[in-house]
Amino acid sequence: YIVPKSSMKWAISEDLIFSYPISKKENLYVCANAKVLHFDEVEELSLHKVYLRSKIGVLRRYEFVLKNKNLYKTLFYWMIIGHLIGYLLLLKRDFKKNLFAFFGTLIGLIKCIL
Repeated sequence: YIVPKSSMKWAISEDLIFSYPISKKENLYVCANAKVLHFDEVEELSLHKVYLRSKIGVLRRYEFVLKNKNLYKTLFYWMIIGHLIGYLLLLKRDFKKNLFAFFGTLIGLIKCIL
């Protein structure tokens, strides 16, 4: 079954949110012979969507850290600082999109701190 593009949703960190709690109770295994077939249709994102996805990505990861008390908020902040630096370094590649991603990430970080 192929999911039509119109019904696909963006689900940042869903695999992590699902698997991590299970890994605390059960062993997780990797199947080396597993295969997957991707039907990638690359969607050109508007600058507004780039901004929103960046901000939401930060907020979802922060929510994950808050739900798992054995994780460190300081390491979360360190990761987000790395994202911000990365977007600045990528400005030459695609100035507008990386600038919007930078500001989305920055606003997400500010919301986490406040």
